Amino acid sequence: MPPYLYAVDRPDQVPLTASEEDVVYLRDKYRRSNLRDVAPDAEDGSPPVGDWIQVVGSAYDRASYAFGIETTAEQDDEFIQKFNSRANHRHFNIFFHNCADFARQTVDFYYPRAIHRSPPVRGVLESLVKSKRYAVPLISVAVLYPPVGGGLAFAWLDSAHFNPRRIADHESFSSEPAAIAHELESNRVATAGAAQ
Repeated sequence: MPPYLYAVDRPDQVPLTASEEDVVYLRDKYRRSNLRDVAPDAEDGSPPVGDWIQVVGSAYDRASYAFGIETTAEQDDEFIQKFNSRANHRHFNIFFHNCADFARQTVDFYYPRAIHRSPPVRGVLESLVKSKRYAVPLISVAVLYPPVGGGLAFAWLDSAHFNPRRIADHESFSSEPAAIAHELESNRVATAGAAQ
């Protein structure tokens, strides 16, 4: 779990803070040590261009939430068979086939039609409106094009969607990356021990 979230091998290697340059360095260091077969150096020796960075240090780019659900070994085997039998090609689409859709399909596999019991997660527009990096450009568009501004304002005000942060116990939860990595590793070890 630490490599996917933080581009390091162990929780004690997770930095307390990381600049953009640090993230590039950590990802490339991990790639050079572990992923050269699937993401070899470019001709000039630099990191290759591509989607390999999506599987290394994702916590530096986005908030990640982990939820556990009760499953059986048989269900897990069936799930793996179902997804491994699909064609292995990239068909990401931000509107219709994205990470949230994969999560929905997964939950729907284990608990058919259960995903329809909750309100939808943030859509693309709502995510755009609530992202700090797009604040200035969106304000400019909203001022220049009032109909667009009205739609953006509505998306901003309509914030009653599912929010994983509401579920977390704020008193016992730390937002420090090292603490999160340690907690995830502790949970993994405890779960593995209980399964034996």
